[in-house]
Amino acid sequence: DGEYGYYISEDQTSCITALYRGEETELEIPSRLGGLPVVEIGDHTFSNNTFIETVIIPDGVKMIGKQAFFLCSSLKSIRLPEGVTGIGDQCFGGCSRLDEIIVPQSLETVGSMAFLGCFALREITFGDGLKTIGDNAFHTCSALGKVIVPSEDVTIEPTAFEECPDEM
Repeated sequence: DGEYGYYISEDQTSCITALYRGEETELEIPSRLGGLPVVEIGDHTFSNNTFIETVIIPDGVKMIGKQAFFLCSSLKSIRLPEGVTGIGDQCFGGCSRLDEIIVPQSLETVGSMAFLGCFALREITFGDGLKTIGDNAFHTCSALGKVIVPSEDVTIEPTAFEECPDEM
């Protein structure tokens, strides 16, 4: 577990990533750290990492914390597993090369500024579990041309798609 720092839950049954020190370009986050299942990608875990290009998050993760991948300038592709219910504030903010994200049906909440400045992101399809898209969630996603939201019951903040293409 040398490349990762992590927290153990209070009940000592799971863990949350806290820090990543590696230089992998293709990263598959482990499903267990310290013998315990990883249930959350913690706040700031991968922030400012300029090496990571693709990420696979393991099954069992429920939440991606705020700024977890903030300013990961080389990140191009990420797959969120079924079971993830939330993407934290500014989670992928400044990931200017991110052009592919696979979102699970279980995703309920997209935080404020979650994809701020993801200039390469062209489309995103949300599943039936989606409930809210936060303010400025896709601010300045200048290539974003297609967003599929499954229901009219989803709460979309008025500024969610600020400075995105008009033809969206």
